[in-house]
Amino acid sequence: MISQMLYKILPEKQFRKLAKLFHQTKKKIYTPFSEEDFKSLLQNKFQIKKGDTVAVHSSIDKLNIAFSPYRLLEILLEAVGEEGNLLFPCWQFSGRTENYVMQPDVVFDVAYDASKLGLLSELARRHPDAVRSAHPTASVCVIGKNAQELTETHHLDPYPCGTESPFYKMLIYHGKIIGLGEKIVSLTFLHCIEDVLRDIFPIDTKHKTLVQIPIILPNGNRITCEVFYQRNLFDRASIDLINKNISKKACHSFSCRSSNFFVCDASLFFDEMKALTEQGKTIYGNFS
Repeated sequence: MISQMLYKILPEKQFRKLAKLFHQTKKKIYTPFSEEDFKSLLQNKFQIKKGDTVAVHSSIDKLNIAFSPYRLLEILLEAVGEEGNLLFPCWQFSGRTENYVMQPDVVFDVAYDASKLGLLSELARRHPDAVRSAHPTASVCVIGKNAQELTETHHLDPYPCGTESPFYKMLIYHGKIIGLGEKIVSLTFLHCIEDVLRDIFPIDTKHKTLVQIPIILPNGNRITCEVFYQRNLFDRASIDLINKNISKKACHSFSCRSSNFFVCDASLFFDEMKALTEQGKTIYGNFS
């Protein structure tokens, strides 16, 4: 709560500097997770097992671990095994979506544009088995058995978290979403509700005008993707709806050794959020 208030009050650079100092101080106080500690956390707290499909939100700066970020990626891959899938949000821009799409001469190079969503996301993008979706405002990279299927049609959906997105498709595999060093506020899957329900969602969360963004595919071919991009509704959004109305089985957060975590059952969460939406309750407020 305090961090959200400071984010709204302070300039972004000042907030990020203060947050980094805060997390560095906490790491000096608490014992970091060893590899075995972290494996136990994945198994017992997140209940991740071989064959699972897991979307990962992460912040290495906020995660108190005693091993390298690349080893963290290896541990996650070992946890889901060869039959499973790991998904990582892999935006090629930081800040507001509208600022990105309105840049002159913007082009999304799927193979070479680095992820701006943290070190773990970038390491995943560079993994030799990673497949990255070509959606220009909500790209996702996937490592795993079903990587091609999860990513291949994402760019055909004008809604970034719509029915062709890896976020929605992971429901087929009863996927989980986890936060490592992150809070529920970073949960991108929230936007699946509004992008899938669309006309029956009680508020317009996207600008109504399609924007066209050129894309360079990994094979060198160029295509143009048409997308609806997010309206700036930050001041209206609140995760209080989740904390008060969503079951712990569907989504819950916890902290351990100075690090924040969350785990979400994608199918349960989607169903419960859909039911709330039908009652006029959203993260943007209540609607009759």
